[in-house]
Formats: sequence, C-alpha cells, structure tokens
Amino acid sequence: MVIDNFISKPSTIRMSEIKNKFHSLLPSEHRTVILKNNNVEPFSNFCKNENVGEQINVNEYLAFNSNFYLGTISCMTNLLFNEKYGENISPFIYAKSTKKLTKGDFIISRNASLGKIAYLNREAKIILNGGISFFDFIDEYKFYVTAFFITSYGSNYLTCITSGGGTQQNAKRGTLLSIPIPKPTTKNYSSPQAIVNYVSSIVQNIIDKEGQIQVKSSQINNLIENELKSNQLKPFSNRFTTISSIKKNALRFDSGMYSEEYKILDYLIRNYSHGYFSIPVESFKSGSTPKVRIFGSGAKKKWVTPTDIRDEGFFTSTENISMPTNCNLKKDALLFINRTSKGKKGEFVGITCFYAHSYYGDGHHNQGIYRVENLEKQEMLFISAFMNAQIMRKICGYLS
Repeated sequence: MVIDNFISKPSTIRMSEIKNKFHSLLPSEHRTVILKNNNVEPFSNFCKNENVGEQINVNEYLAFNSNFYLGTISCMTNLLFNEKYGENISPFIYAKSTKKLTKGDFIISRNASLGKIAYLNREAKIILNGGISFFDFIDEYKFYVTAFFITSYGSNYLTCITSGGGTQQNAKRGTLLSIPIPKPTTKNYSSPQAIVNYVSSIVQNIIDKEGQIQVKSSQINNLIENELKSNQLKPFSNRFTTISSIKKNALRFDSGMYSEEYKILDYLIRNYSHGYFSIPVESFKSGSTPKVRIFGSGAKKKWVTPTDIRDEGFFTSTENISMPTNCNLKKDALLFINRTSKGKKGEFVGITCFYAHSYYGDGHHNQGIYRVENLEKQEMLFISAFMNAQIMRKICGYLS
C-alpha cells in the first residue's frame, strides 16, 4: 500500500527488520520511504546556518506583555511565525540567549507537529523554545527546499523515520538534517533550474499572500475599533459589580466578567449609536462526530474541526469524511469554535468561519463547533469579521 506516493507500508516484515527497529512491533515504524528520483541531497546541504531552541523554566514566563517572547509550537499555527501566541519573557533572558530569531529565519518543529514549518517575515524579539530548529537557507534554494515542508513530504518523512514509542514523536536534530531533498534532473526536465525557480516562486507567492492576510486582518481590527469608539452615545463610567449584574449573568462569579476592561469593551458595543443585534440562542446548532465514519481515500465530504479554522476566520480543508448518516453542512453557514485548548485565557474560543457551500460542497463539523444558518451571506461575512476582531477575542477570553 502506497501512502502519498513515497511512503510504503509493507505487507510482511522479517525478524531481522524487527531487531533493527529495537524489537519494535509498531506497524508505523516499519514503513519505508521510496523516492524514484535518485538525485537527492541531505537537508543539511541547503542550510547556511542551523540552530535549535532551548528550554526555559516555566517560572520565567511573565503574565504581562513584555514585547520579548519565547517562540513555541503555538506560534506556528500558520505559515508565518506569530510570536504573540508564545510566552512573554524578561528582556534579561532575551539579552543573554544565543537562540534569537532574526527576520528571514525558517522555523521547523521536531516534536508534536513533526516537520511543521513557519517563516519569520519581520523583526521581533524572540528566542526559540526547545524541540524546534531554525535555519537560514542557501539563497538559491531558500524557497525551493521550503516547499518540501509546506507539503506533506517533510512531515510524513520525519514521522516515518522517527521512533513512535512515546506519547508523541520527537525527531532528533540530526534526523531532521538528514532528510533527503530531491532535485530536478535533465532526465525529466530540459531545464532543471527552471523547475527550481518555478517552485520557489510559488512558495514566495504563498508567503506573500500570508503577509497580506495579516495586513488585512489588522486593517479590519482598526476599522471596527475606530468605528465603535467614534460613535458612542455617552461616555463610559465604571461601576462596581452589583448583585443585580451577578443575577443577570446567571449567578456566575467569574472575575473576568466584572473586570474593568471587559466592561469597557462590552459597553463599546452596547452603547454604539447605530445599535447592535444578537443572534438568538436557538439559532445555534451543535455538531457531532459520527459513530461510523471513514476518512481518506473515497471520502466525499469535508470534515471540519476547530483546528481547521484559522484565526483570521477561514476554513482550510485537510481531511474528507464519509458516513452512513446525514451530514450537517448542506448550505452556507457560520461556524463558531466553542472549545479549544489553544491559548491561555479563552481568547481563541469564538473564532468564526464562513463556510461557503458553493465552494466546499457538503461537509460535516464536530461538536467543537456551533453552526448558524439562514442568514444573508453579507451578514455572515460581517459577523465572521467582527467575531475575529481583537475586541471580540478579548471579550470571549473574559467570558470563557
């Protein structure tokens, strides 16, 4: 059985092969990698500089924004590295560290999400956490070699050759550097360098589009915040928490709901001169995980989970599903993430996605997502943009 055209799962295994794998009977450890192109070089040959992160004691993390960060795997949610999802650290720790990231570095994970890659496209004060490597590639192949990690090749190759005996796989530094990277030859192409340039241009275009998404997201945040602040009926006056406000919130005693910042943000919306509206509770529908389900080859419908919805609010399809029961995405819908282990203060609960049925077709979402249907498309797009704006991320964090 061939997986992704280069990973093969053997039907029989010899005793000597089991002994060579530390007597492991784990099936995944006996997969083999098949490359038809013999013109390969180890990943290390494409690196000008290579380094690894370092572990920082959790006692060193700061609870406030210091503008100095420990970059973690959480910062690699998208192709562009976002240090804001990491940990705040002291400027003194940053100053003495030899693991500083610089603009133009590529970051690759060696544990948890094996082979996941991210790019740092701006200057920032970041040191890297353990279990992650960072690189400066040879200019000619900088974006060509990146393509093998944007696709499933790097991740699948590492998964195949890395021991899986623990709760999660951890690739060694040398294992990552040894990954073979194929290079085009005259056997298949009249101009191999043209193929390298073509692949590189596609990767550069992807990175550029990611940067544009960041810019547009920031613009939306500013527009929403400025609109609210410029159109208030009357100034905010802070009031102490009262028994009536606690009763209004169903006797919840969460301190976040009564903090000054939450009250200010909530007031900006409720005091907006052009009014506001609420989606009725009964409009929210829960998802489910089918008891009988088939993933992969032959599956027809999109499988939607919270991890498939980006922070900017769009769905990235990674897996299809088939099932004997009816699917729950048969028309345009708003999808609200209702639970996540991501983040520290609930700030990622409520991330919202517009599911365009005309583009994705039928799909099915799990119980980690609520859906709302039967709204106009423009309403759904606006609600999605508003829910993903920073003001709502803070509000959802206080409410969660």
